[in-house]
This record gives sequence, structure tokens and C-alpha cells, in this order.
Amino acid sequence: MPKFSFGATGPHRVGSYELFQGRVYCAVWKDCLVSREKSHRQHVKEQLALYLFELLSKKKCATHITSLDLRNGLRLASTTLGKPLLLSDEHPGACVSFSYAERDIWGAITDIPWLCGVDAALEQDFDRSFPVAKVFSQAEFEAGSLVEKSRISLIALLWSAKESVVKAAGCGFHSIPPRDIRLRFVSSMPGMLSLEGNLSMRPNDRGVGYLPGIFHIVSFVHGRAWISVAMGDTPPASTRSKP
Repeated sequence: MPKFSFGATGPHRVGSYELFQGRVYCAVWKDCLVSREKSHRQHVKEQLALYLFELLSKKKCATHITSLDLRNGLRLASTTLGKPLLLSDEHPGACVSFSYAERDIWGAITDIPWLCGVDAALEQDFDRSFPVAKVFSQAEFEAGSLVEKSRISLIALLWSAKESVVKAAGCGFHSIPPRDIRLRFVSSMPGMLSLEGNLSMRPNDRGVGYLPGIFHIVSFVHGRAWISVAMGDTPPASTRSKP
């Protein structure tokens, strides 16, 4: 199980995981979503982004949520396909990702040009009418059933794993259909699964630019949700400066 630590309590309960040998940090801010207003959610994302940035930069121990310090040039931006980025005047930038689970928000961060994505999937969001055959292969479902016996929980696990990959890729399932991501279970230990997400599409098939062929994924249960975090390998140097 990845190491989990809480940095604050009370109204600002936030906890974090260090994943992939410290290359990716993942955090959850508990009970912070008190409104459905777009401005509120944007503000929450900005605050969580700074917390993650502090973890990644290791400038200090991030023990609390605070507001983005725009005086230091930190700002949230996004690609043309909507993938969030945290940009800074004094830092090469970071790839960030967010996911909502009831009143909680999850976030993940890694240094550019690495890619990361996070997704939280609640069992209650799925039922037996879910189109399993359209989203998962038989091999994926059979392999998953060896580590998760509940059908609904397994659907949530597999969905979160594939969703984390498309978030890392910086697009949605309209650009990369779920069946184009082939999941492989790599290892299992108490509280955590390790998977690989293999893309069957060529990098530029659907206008999403360069993508690594394999995404590494860790999945675990937190509360009532399956959490999956995907990381993509560094793009070739020849592709990094292309617009």
C-alpha cells in the first residue's frame, strides 16, 4: 500500500500519497466541496494544485491547504483538449489531474513532460445495466475477477483505471474509446493493485499528439471509492517542443 499521510484536520483535512518512486503525488481534500458552483470548484482545484505543487517541489512539508500565490506566477491552465496544467514563471511546469467523489476532490501531479491522471469511481455510480462488453474485454473482466469478487466493485475498479489513462493522455473517451485501452494486472498486494494500460491506437490517430504506448497504474480503495492513478513515460525529446 502506498504511504498515506494526513497533513491537516478539521475543515481542511487533506491527505497524500507518494507514488511511482516519488515521481507522482496524489492527494485528497476531504469534505471540501460545499457547492456545485463552477467558481467554487475552480477555487478548490487551485488550492489543491498548490498543495500538490509543494509536495512535488519538496520545498517544504506541505501541511495545509492555502490559496495559490499568484505573485509567484503560479496559475492553472489547460491544453486545447482540456487537460489541466500548473504553470509557473519559475518552474518548467507540472501536469495535474483532478477527480470528484461526493464531497471530496482528488488530485495528482507530476513534472512535465511526464503525464499523470487520477480518477475516483464510486460503486454507487454503477449498476448491473452497465454495458460491460462495450467498455471492457472479456480478458480484463476475468483477470479483474480474480482480485475483486464483487461485480459492481470490479466495474468501478476497471472504469477508474481506464479513466485515469485518458486523463493522463489529456483527452476523453471520445478521443480514445475505452476498448482501445487494454488493461493488464501486474501485481496485487493488500490494499493496492498495479496495472498497465496499453494503448492500441497509434499516437496521432485522433489528434491527441504523442502518447506513450504504456501507462503505469496503481489502484486502491479509499473510503467508498476506487482510486486509480496513471503515469505515462517521458515523450521522446524530438516531440517535446512541437506545438
